[in-house]
Amino acid sequence: VLKRADAVIVDGVVQKQAAIELGCDPRKIVSFPWAVDLERFNPKVSGERIRKSLGWEENPIIFCTRWHKPIYGVKYLLYAVPEIIREHPNARFMLGGCGPQTDEFKGFVAEKRLEKYVKFVGKIPHEEMPEYMAACDIYVSPSFSDGTSASLLEAMACSKPVVVSDIPGNLEWITNGENGFIVTKADIGALAKANLELLRDEDLRKEFGVRNFEIVK
Repeated sequence: VLKRADAVIVDGVVQKQAAIELGCDPRKIVSFPWAVDLERFNPKVSGERIRKSLGWEENPIIFCTRWHKPIYGVKYLLYAVPEIIREHPNARFMLGGCGPQTDEFKGFVAEKRLEKYVKFVGKIPHEEMPEYMAACDIYVSPSFSDGTSASLLEAMACSKPVVVSDIPGNLEWITNGENGFIVTKADIGALAKANLELLRDEDLRKEFGVRNFEIVK
């Protein structure tokens, strides 16, 4: 199909390279990322309703929207929670999405007695996502695979600092130490360290967030 197509549209460099490797003429490829609606996702959106509903008005919130499937690596963020709260017990974790690993994740939270720190908010209707994104202080995506992640761009549009895995789709958007932190896939210690660095430094969170909004804009 790629060889015979007159034009191929992809949402990132990683997909463009994959198409070329499958025999597509690079001259036929247009790379165009997901568009973010900046009228809906922007730094002015308020997340207070969500924070109040969770009872976390005064807590820093770490947010992950990825589906609960092995390819998205959510369990590694979850496994980092005990290490993070040991140093920063005020931190809270909001997990969106659902999937075949949801029961496993909830079992881990119960076993480790983390119910106070972790909330499963389920599948979030997209029209409500701006409020949820605005409610968080750090966005995390520990995924093993992605093109251009729409949720990553939405977090950036809401001026959030991010912690993401070192996959090509993320490296197109995030430069380690400049507008977020890049961590090795499945590295629980690295996830904990990156989140703790952002939790300790509010100014750094703001600095990364401002840069991210400008990049997406």
